[in-house]
Amino acid sequence: MKGNGNDISMGDVPLEKKSKLNPLQGELDPNSSDHVVAMTQLKETIASLQKKVQQKEMELLSKDKLITELKAQHHNDTTDLRIEMKSKERLNETKFSLMNSKIQNLLKEVATLSKSAKRNNKNVKSLTNDNSGSGTDSPSTN
Repeated sequence: MKGNGNDISMGDVPLEKKSKLNPLQGELDPNSSDHVVAMTQLKETIASLQKKVQQKEMELLSKDKLITELKAQHHNDTTDLRIEMKSKERLNETKFSLMNSKIQNLLKEVATLSKSAKRNNKNVKSLTNDNSGSGTDSPSTN
């Protein structure tokens, strides 16, 4: 070895130059599998997390599909109910109009019958008043 204080050499190349040429040589042993194990564990963790993310995405898609189907069903049900309600409303309006016209016709009939009944009563009274004489009529000869 050469006796220079700055140059600690291993062989012909100083340690500083060796670490610049191969940066892993100074800190990690190339024969050690620690970094390989760590990389493998990280890859496994990444793979499991990717599977979890994929499962969550599938769940979200499934739930989105269900939500969409439920919204469509709700829309259809609402539309059907509105149509049914309008139909029943029209039917009720028709029945209401029919009943009102029947009431009007019956009221006219009642008024007509009342007038004719009053006329009949007047005629009956006048006939009974005409036949009730003073009693001085000639007696009938039998």
